[in-house]
Amino acid sequence: MNSKLDARNPKLKIYIWPLLIFLLSGCATLQEVIKTPEASLTTTKITGIDLESVSMAFDVKITNPNPIGISLSGFDYLLTAKDKKIVEGSKQDRLEIKKAGEGNFSIPVLIRYADIYKVIQGLKDANKVPFKFEGNLYIENPLARGNPFKIPFSKSGELPVFKIPSLSLSHLKVEKLSLMGADILLGLKIKNPNSFDFSFDDFAYHLNLGSFDIVEGSLAGKKTVKEGKEGLWELPVHIDLLGLGLAGQSVLTGEKVDYEFKIKTRIATPWAGIDLPFDLKGEIDVR
Repeated sequence: MNSKLDARNPKLKIYIWPLLIFLLSGCATLQEVIKTPEASLTTTKITGIDLESVSMAFDVKITNPNPIGISLSGFDYLLTAKDKKIVEGSKQDRLEIKKAGEGNFSIPVLIRYADIYKVIQGLKDANKVPFKFEGNLYIENPLARGNPFKIPFSKSGELPVFKIPSLSLSHLKVEKLSLMGADILLGLKIKNPNSFDFSFDDFAYHLNLGSFDIVEGSLAGKKTVKEGKEGLWELPVHIDLLGLGLAGQSVLTGEKVDYEFKIKTRIATPWAGIDLPFDLKGEIDVR
């Protein structure tokens, strides 16, 4: 055997050991330089709401303290309410983060009220539901391919539950009456059962009094009702009496009258508008 290649050769050991020490010390130094990235949930936003669900977005910031660039390879998440799983998900998503830099992205989550009510009893009457959003980011490790950094994140908060407002007519006030027409005010009582303010947009109506199709129209402007409060909106309505005859005009001269008041409106919440119809029926005082 050639003595120059023999590992037992003392001369060869003289060269090998310094090389091994250099390589090992280099790896140790690199491991000391490469630090675990940091992640935080910076903002929680409600991006949409309706009668069935609420859409949320969780904004994430990744901070790279290293002298080389890193890459986000994916994430997973779990949203719970009262320690019960409501929704979970994962995604393979790539985001390049420069050396000593930051990267930002958003995790969209759709939460259905039915999924909450299915696992938690007694929340149907709640205006808000406490939640916890947690998960992990997976960031490629430049020292160990296939063994990424696993960075946990967590955020707690409350999500709103939209409840349909309660509407009813309280009175009909005749402001002006002639053979040609009438100007009336309809007193619309509004109860807001929600934990947020809302207003009415695009308010269209159709009014029947007694057996007569009285008037249809729309109203401009907004009426805001504070969270958990009741309000009264007096709606100005003009009625053309020429086509109704004396019998039709008589519905405005009695003390009470049966009514049907159909409404199509948009409820403007702090996050989105919700289109709702209302069909109000009953007996109303005429003033």
